[in-house]
Amino acid sequence: EWLWNSTSLNHPVRKKSKPLTLGMSYGLTPYGLAWRIGCSEDEAAGIIRTLFRGCPGMPRYFSLTREEVIRDERCETMFGKILHLPFDKRDRWSFESAFRRGINVKIQGPASDITLSGLVDFEETYHGLAMLKPHRHSILVAEVHDNLTYDMMTCKLLPQLKWHMTHPSLLKTYRIKFLVPLQVDEKKGSAWE
Repeated sequence: EWLWNSTSLNHPVRKKSKPLTLGMSYGLTPYGLAWRIGCSEDEAAGIIRTLFRGCPGMPRYFSLTREEVIRDERCETMFGKILHLPFDKRDRWSFESAFRRGINVKIQGPASDITLSGLVDFEETYHGLAMLKPHRHSILVAEVHDNLTYDMMTCKLLPQLKWHMTHPSLLKTYRIKFLVPLQVDEKKGSAWE
């Protein structure tokens, strides 16, 4: 039995499954998977077929996204964010690139929209109040993917930040309830590196 622990990051199963699961969200091909995990294209194609049999919604999602990109040269997230995907109809690689971006925006776009909604809610609530005082309580230093780095004058606002990130107004606007609640992990330190 394989248990998840700090040494599991180098486990051979993880090394092969991570490129597959993450790569499929980018429209990874058998060639790309074979290159990433060090197997033949035939073996990679078999792995992808097995994944598609176990997750029948994936090939259907890929097919619908492909049709949307061909028809509209754009994709839209579930929250209405639009990514324009123009491509050269005479160039297969131009289309494949647009298609992979379309696959990705529909998967990662909603997560980005949810993160941004929580961030805006927090900023509007607390920075609006903080601007009335001589010093701001917190400053957003960086946001990379789903990681936010805040410089907080006081940790008193940390619970409010976590609450806004796990209860973004966007979910209420669209009447979405997750079966698994959003989670925020925190790390604190006197300096960030």
